[in-house]
Amino acid sequence: MKSDIDLNLLKVLPLIYRHKRIKSVAKILGKSEASVSKYLARLREQLGDDLFTLDPQNGYEPTPFTIDMLPDIENGLLTLEQTLHRTEFDPSAYRKEIVIALPQLSQYYIGHELLRQVMNQFPNAPVTITSWDEETYKKILEGQVDIGIQLLSSKLPKTIYQKAIGRFGMSLIVSNDKAGISQQDALKLPFVMPQAKGWFDDVLYQDLMQELVETKLDVVAKIENITCLLNSVFELEAATILATINKPIPGFHCIPLDISIEQLPPNCVMMKVQHRHSPFHQILAKMVESLSRSYRL
Repeated sequence: MKSDIDLNLLKVLPLIYRHKRIKSVAKILGKSEASVSKYLARLREQLGDDLFTLDPQNGYEPTPFTIDMLPDIENGLLTLEQTLHRTEFDPSAYRKEIVIALPQLSQYYIGHELLRQVMNQFPNAPVTITSWDEETYKKILEGQVDIGIQLLSSKLPKTIYQKAIGRFGMSLIVSNDKAGISQQDALKLPFVMPQAKGWFDDVLYQDLMQELVETKLDVVAKIENITCLLNSVFELEAATILATINKPIPGFHCIPLDISIEQLPPNCVMMKVQHRHSPFHQILAKMVESLSRSYRL
């Protein structure tokens, strides 16, 4: 790899990665296709790698080198651009839609307060709090979601920035009429399990919970919506396992599980890696982190 790399050429890399076609990149840059092809050839020479391979159907596919380097390159280019065009960020002047993705459990615990804080900080911006699902990572990378909360995952690309904000303990949840039940007896109840929708890792959430309690649970249902889940726990005289918080859940009794929280994946604020130093994203991240910490025991 040569040390005298043309920074202007580097701007071509994320465009080819995103759009897959030289023709599309040329149109965005206002250049000819021949010029963009020359840029790519020079980058290949300077970086000492093919960078992309041409697939007849899918267009230009990144090499492992590109996949590994691109997040750092994009972050560096963004930092340079922000440094050269630095202006004071004014939240009251922000008018774009703010989209925050939260798992159902986080919506139940902090969604209403987060909405209030974001609306106060960004009074002229519409706000959407959406549920985290299997497409959310892609939506973050495509700019359709600004920020979100999810459990740490080793499966994500480096283009997603994961900032750990702490681990929650776990508790068995039963209805108040079972408040005197022991942990051992509670584990014998039928279980309605929450779904960690969109969390990608080696271990499924349900399997992780069974590992932690060292018991084969009688799981009769899995429900994404937390209100529906709690209603089902009551109606079925069942139990569930949720994060331990420092506020009561009306109508329900919590039995904290005696497990090391180090066994659990931490909760993370997630965003596109090149947004990690953006004032807008930093404000949102601080709100999410502060609220999450305020609910943790």
